[in-house]
Amino acid sequence: MSSRRWPAVSQRAFVAGLLYVAALFSAPLLAAPPSPKPKPAPAALRILSDTTLGEPLKYAVDVRWASDRSVYLALKRNGVVEHSLDKKDSPPKQLIPGEATPGGLWLSWHLAASSLDLVAAAPAFALTWRPLASAARKQEAFEFVSDIDLRGKRLAVLGARRGKDEKFAPDGAIAWIGSLNRDLADLKPLVFDDGGPGAPNMNKCALVFLGVTRFLADGSLLILPGVQPGIYRFDGTGRLLKTLETVALGIDTDCAGISKELKARLARHSPERMAWVNERRIVDDVLPLPSGPGLLIRSLQKGQVQWTLKVLHDNGSVSVYDVPVRAKSPFAHLKGDLRQGRLVLLLWEYAADGKPDGAPLPHLLIAEPPAS
Repeated sequence: MSSRRWPAVSQRAFVAGLLYVAALFSAPLLAAPPSPKPKPAPAALRILSDTTLGEPLKYAVDVRWASDRSVYLALKRNGVVEHSLDKKDSPPKQLIPGEATPGGLWLSWHLAASSLDLVAAAPAFALTWRPLASAARKQEAFEFVSDIDLRGKRLAVLGARRGKDEKFAPDGAIAWIGSLNRDLADLKPLVFDDGGPGAPNMNKCALVFLGVTRFLADGSLLILPGVQPGIYRFDGTGRLLKTLETVALGIDTDCAGISKELKARLARHSPERMAWVNERRIVDDVLPLPSGPGLLIRSLQKGQVQWTLKVLHDNGSVSVYDVPVRAKSPFAHLKGDLRQGRLVLLLWEYAADGKPDGAPLPHLLIAEPPAS
């Protein structure tokens, strides 16, 4: 059988085809896209100092700057004290007495201060205030208080109270502003419960302390109810300036879905209440930063409590910072304040059973605020 030679053109075409097929298989290997770069970690607050508070201050749950070198601390049943940062071993100065003193506040849980006055509030029944220049105190009834803040003589209260007919939150008001120099006779409601009269959303989450309020650097007032969606910003007189969405910021607010049975269980069982909180992303506090309100957002990740600081700028942008504070237990919270370019942060924790004794000692941290 005689051999047959391909025409030269066909040979060239065949070789070209082989090269083309080889190129198809080799091209992806030669031109493979680079591996995606990992997202950069958010910037972190710089912690300047971390001090464990001693036994006399083990019940601290809220903090405000008192001076450049001292802070006010709310100590639950032990009232409110001023604690020196320089003389850490000196006894704290009592400013608002606790329940052991006749006429003292039964539970100092929330704290607010200005250069003129000091205010403390229990979770329920009452808040009290005094001028810093005098020990004389006055008091106002509030059925429930979630948070307070003070600027000059203007007091903001996130909470509900009974009306003249003794009905709980008859108009559904859950946030207020008033004047200490008028003994809060001018209390004005600012925010109302979405559920209407009786403030059912706040009532269902009464013991969880989800909401926060804070006067900001420009004198405006931020109110984050926590028990329902939304963030409200008012001017110093209580005029609404803007509202913001909480969902877009990664904050959970779902008290409306709590049943009567769950409400009763959360009220009776501290561990179940703390576990319910740990399933959500909540705001522990708002820091009045020069660049905008800083939300300290708390969450539980793999059994570890973590905080992220989200700064809300007026142009609508949000800056995110890691807060490098680590708790010993999964039942920790963080409160803070700003003064003269320094942050003070109070880390406090529950015991596993929710009782005051047996919890890790609180920490007082000094930090640099974010640059932007």
